[in-house]
Amino acid sequence: MMVNKYRQPLLFCLIGGMNTAVDYAVYSAVLFLSGTRGDVSAILLLIAQVCGIAAGVANSFGMNRWFTFRHEAKGGTTGIQLIRFLLVNALTLTLSYAALWALTRQGVNPYLAKVPVVPLTMLVNYFGYKLFVFKGNRHDRP
Repeated sequence: MMVNKYRQPLLFCLIGGMNTAVDYAVYSAVLFLSGTRGDVSAILLLIAQVCGIAAGVANSFGMNRWFTFRHEAKGGTTGIQLIRFLLVNALTLTLSYAALWALTRQGVNPYLAKVPVVPLTMLVNYFGYKLFVFKGNRHDRP
């Protein structure tokens, strides 16, 4: 069936959309509460990005583990998966911060700079989760 073929990427995008909304809201709130309206320091940009990603990641592990990649806890694999999940998200944080820093240094508004970074982070996360975090031991549930 065509739906089954695209089920995993579609669920990832839906869950990712929720996580991205939370990420962006927290990122923007940190910038807004700091009084930033345009130019932003590198440290404030990092703090905002870390807070945003942390908020999105808090929900992402369970949702992607259970719904997108259909894994159930088996013999302690949850801890290993969580460590791998955090490693992938550390890579995502590094890449996204570098992109945000580069864009804001070119004069892009820090609120708008986050927008083109989202597709990059979604690709890194999807393939990182699929190939590294939740590989093997897949349970085929409907």
